[in-house]
This record gives sequence, C-alpha cells and structure tokens, in this order.
Amino acid sequence: MTTMGCDVVTAALEYDEFEGATFYSAPPPPPPPPSLKELVSSLVDARDRARAALFIAGDWTDELSFSHYYHQHWANQMLHLTSLGALYFALLWAAAERHPVLPAAITVVISTAYTAIDVWLGGAFFVGLGVLAASSVALVSIIGADGHATARAVWTVVWAFSQLAGHALFEGRLPAFRPAEALVVTPALMVLLVLFRTGWAGDWNGQIRRRTMRWAGTEKFVWAAKTGGITETKVATE
Repeated sequence: MTTMGCDVVTAALEYDEFEGATFYSAPPPPPPPPSLKELVSSLVDARDRARAALFIAGDWTDELSFSHYYHQHWANQMLHLTSLGALYFALLWAAAERHPVLPAAITVVISTAYTAIDVWLGGAFFVGLGVLAASSVALVSIIGADGHATARAVWTVVWAFSQLAGHALFEGRLPAFRPAEALVVTPALMVLLVLFRTGWAGDWNGQIRRRTMRWAGTEKFVWAAKTGGITETKVATE
C-alpha cells in the first residue's frame, strides 16, 4: 500500500508470468451508473418478458380474439358474465367486511387498469364495479360482518362451476386454463361484448372477430363430435 499525502491507494498484487516480476496496479474504476435511457429500456424489456410469460398474443386485440375463440356461444358468454359479477361481488363483499372504503378503492384500481386498454372499457368497469361495491357495503351494514365466509365460498364455487359448465355444455371445449387470460382478458371481453350489443363498437369489434379463427386448433375438446353418424374424438393440437 502506497501513501501519497492524504491519498491512500489500495493496490492489487499481480504476477507477470512472462517477466517473473511482481508489480502493483490500482484496481479498475467501478462501472458508471446506468443512464435514464438504459434504465427505462431495461424496465421495458422486463415488462415485455413478463407479458410474454403471462399472455399468448402480441397485442390486446389478439388477446381478446383468443379469448373470444373460447367464448363464442351466447349461453357461455351469459354464464361467464353472470359468474364474473358473482366473483367480483364476493371480492367486494369480503373487502367491505374489512373496511367500508376498500370496495371503492378496489373499484378505482381495477377500472383504472382497464382504462389503460380502452377508456370505454375502463368506464364500464367503473360503473359496474361501483354498483357492486355500493351493494356490498349496504349488505354488510344490514347483516353485519361476521360469519359470511361460507356464503362467499358458495359464490366462488358457483363461479367455477359455471366456467366449466359453459365450456363443456355449450362450447364443447375445455377452457384455455391460462390464469392471465381468465383473470384479465376474459373479463374485459365479457364487458366489451355488452358494449358491442349496445351499439358501441368502433373498429375493435370487427378486428376481434376477424382474428378469432386464427386460434383454431389450440383447444382441447371434451365431447366427441359426430360426423356422418360416426363418433370421432377430437384431440388437442396445442
């Protein structure tokens, strides 16, 4: 270690195998901190990797068309829409038992997230969840906040049953069994289908429907298909 005035330089001992001598050299300087542009780029890359791991398509129109392929029958759509409301109400009910402000907070968070996809979609979630949130708070104020775990469990079981029953009975195929699709994309699709029925569509409705059949072959059929009187079992091709 060499001291020069008040400066102390910690040197690393190295060996030169060719010369057979030893010498001292200062350690390399630390790398500079990443710039703001590099930091943003790394965050975007991390987001894209996470999205690729959770979702299957390249954009939201593809995601919605994938979900639409698995939810084409009107009865299955109605079952999903009804069970979606039941699930959200169970969630908001549980939140209201903790604190009466929590349902409103959950409503704002979910509707804001869907607003990032589409303003009309986020607005529809805000209105629908707002009604359910107010209903959950009113229910708790009437019947109290104790002993309702069984009722919420029944609601959740009904939701799960309606999901599977809708696919098996009306679609003839199993659900996609993709958590991100079930928890994020399909709820958005169900609400959008309601908006489409009311006349709000724009170009998005047509784009989703035009891309729907590109996902043919990714499904797992649960019932046999009868062709010409002969029963054939359809096998998944994904």
